[in-house]
Amino acid sequence: MLLWTPDGVEGSCQLTFEDSIRPLDRFFPARLPRPWGQLGSIGVSERQRGKGWGGLLLDGGLCYLRDRGTAGCVIDWTGLLDFYGKFGFRQYREYAMLMKTLADG
Repeated sequence: MLLWTPDGVEGSCQLTFEDSIRPLDRFFPARLPRPWGQLGSIGVSERQRGKGWGGLLLDGGLCYLRDRGTAGCVIDWTGLLDFYGKFGFRQYREYAMLMKTLADG
């Protein structure tokens, strides 16, 4: 989904369906309701942030998934728990990010 303004594309929301090229069930094979969907990432240009466009993209994406018979939706890898919580999402998994510095030579 794209957010178009007179200046061009100002935001986007990626949707994934059960039959998409990169199916999400390879990562979450047992926990997803059938048929499942994924929403995200959502992005809004810096000059359009704070105007509610991200919420509209999220709501529009959820309606699009629902209208096509999707039973549930997963949003993977986010720290925006309050934002997504307003739309009924709840946390079910946490990730730890690990780093290692690799020395030259």
